[in-house]
Amino acid sequence: MEGTPVSGTYSQLFEGELENVIKCLNVKFESSRSETFNCIQLSIGGDDCSTIEDSIRKYVASEILDGDNQYESVKFGKQDAKKFIRFKKLPPVLQV
Repeated sequence: MEGTPVSGTYSQLFEGELENVIKCLNVKFESSRSETFNCIQLSIGGDDCSTIEDSIRKYVASEILDGDNQYESVKFGKQDAKKFIRFKKLPPVLQV
């Protein structure tokens, strides 16, 4: 549809932006990578995800990276960290 009056409509309606973040717990270091998305795959069901709101909370919940799973920081070496997703821009129409 490029070059037509509706060019870009899909991205305007359905694309958002999120950020994958890793934040060290014991030193001041944060790494992030932004990416666009057009849908979110959520886990539904069970005791901890009985609603869409619960599922979104689980989707953005932080994961602790420690022990054998420590984050390898270029500047500080292996570090305990937390990894999480942060929404930067939600689309007008969110596909779940």
